[in-house]
Amino acid sequence: RRLQQISDTDLKNFLQLSEPIEVEEIPENAFRDLMELLNGFAQDEIERLTTKIITVGKQNNFSLKALKQTKKIASGGVSMASGNFLPTLNLNFSDTWSKNWDENQTPSNSDYKDTKQILLSASIPIFPLSDNFAALKKAKYDLKKTENDFISAKSGIETALENGFLNL
Repeated sequence: RRLQQISDTDLKNFLQLSEPIEVEEIPENAFRDLMELLNGFAQDEIERLTTKIITVGKQNNFSLKALKQTKKIASGGVSMASGNFLPTLNLNFSDTWSKNWDENQTPSNSDYKDTKQILLSASIPIFPLSDNFAALKKAKYDLKKTENDFISAKSGIETALENGFLNL
């Protein structure tokens, strides 16, 4: 009974279900032919099937898909943090027309003034250098943690799938 509870908990965790699992009772002879077929497999065929099961399992696992996206986001975070060390250049252009009127002018002889301004500004991040370095270091650690989480989850899923197949 306790072994069944452990197996139910493992399956519930692997399938990422929140509700309890109810196992249907199956008579022993219902799958006798299948069990004899599985027991008759050669070792190389078992390894081929195990590889196929692991491949399909990794392709359809939501945890691995989410971790792949998290890894992409963390990689973008490293790129953004690295960009904080680069200088900033801004170029602004402004063009303004104004009309000066006095009481003797008419619209046909009005005096238009044209004002143009160009502004180029540069900024080099000298003072926030330590903050930028800390942000870059944190982003790199986050990326490494995500990569390690992905490897660990992938390994755990492979082991669970292989054990599940071999326990048949």
